[in-house]
Amino acid sequence: MTPFENGTPTPAGDLVALTGGTGFIAGFLISSLLDAGWRVRASVQAPEDRPEVVDTVLRHGSDPSRLELVEARLEADRGWDALMDGARYAHHVASPLPLRMPRSPEALVRPAVDGTRRVLAAAARAGVERVVLTSSSAAIAYGHRPQRGTLESPFTEEDWTFLDGSDVNAYVASKALAEREAWRFASEHPGSPELSVVNPVAVVGPVLGRRLSSSTAVVNRMLSGHTTFWPRVSLNIVDVRDVAELHMLAMTAPAAARQRFIAAAGDPVSFEEIAAVIRQLPEFEGRIGVRQLPDSLVVAAGSVFPSVSGLASTLGRRKHLSHAKAQDLLGFAPRSVEEAVSDCARSLLAARAAGRIPARSSLLRRS
Repeated sequence: MTPFENGTPTPAGDLVALTGGTGFIAGFLISSLLDAGWRVRASVQAPEDRPEVVDTVLRHGSDPSRLELVEARLEADRGWDALMDGARYAHHVASPLPLRMPRSPEALVRPAVDGTRRVLAAAARAGVERVVLTSSSAAIAYGHRPQRGTLESPFTEEDWTFLDGSDVNAYVASKALAEREAWRFASEHPGSPELSVVNPVAVVGPVLGRRLSSSTAVVNRMLSGHTTFWPRVSLNIVDVRDVAELHMLAMTAPAAARQRFIAAAGDPVSFEEIAAVIRQLPEFEGRIGVRQLPDSLVVAAGSVFPSVSGLASTLGRRKHLSHAKAQDLLGFAPRSVEEAVSDCARSLLAARAAGRIPARSSLLRRS
């Protein structure tokens, strides 16, 4: 039996399995696990992804000698048993995220749901103790009436996205249905691993790899110096380092079993407010032009492009989400939105100067 400290398991060389090793969150989580003394086995989609994962770990300053990589895809059965073999805990971080929203939601929903089932079934066969699922605020805060999610009555872990809402696109549906499938699997399979779920909002923070997530791409676009046009919507933000820490807490804390936790840092912010944080950085010597798209143009575009259609119902609305449960049960204390955005921008400026990330990067991260 692994030793315990203050009632929490300590590594002693135990193995943690992780899906989606090239992902933004996964990069920090792998490094955090390695730094804490765990052995890590992570999945990648293809052989050419392996150097990218190792390079990210090295940029984090972590030792990759206890990292093993295996190939597995959400759409196929092969590789998942090999990933889970001998693991004590597992993190299911992988989720399909294309460069553009598909016309058919099934293109995202099916691999997300089927992949979640494959991962949990493999974890059950391997005798994994607990699986931490990386879900999203997309599984909580969509499809509700405007009266929900106010500052006085924020969204909590008790809320679930209603799939028939006008603001629900293919990505939102994929995250909501994948999490529902995880809870269904856990309830219908006695003896399956304990389930704990983390629901992050938009994740920014330091960028270590070559690829950008959709959220860090927003910051990178603002750094371009060109005038950019954004809809009148607001983002909820959390730092990737805090999301990784919450995954670690959810993995071992007894209080985290069979619970979901919102990962958010503070009040929602507009694109102009994000730009204002970047303008204050001494490292930033350029200019940022942020213009607001007319609401009528967003509505008109939504009638033509499925990926834009959900924005119309969110124009001018600020959705508030509470991380009080994670704070009270697990001691979660996230960085401020300002620090998360600032450190994201600094890392992008350094990466651009080194030629690692183009100024107009299209290298969105797969997971």
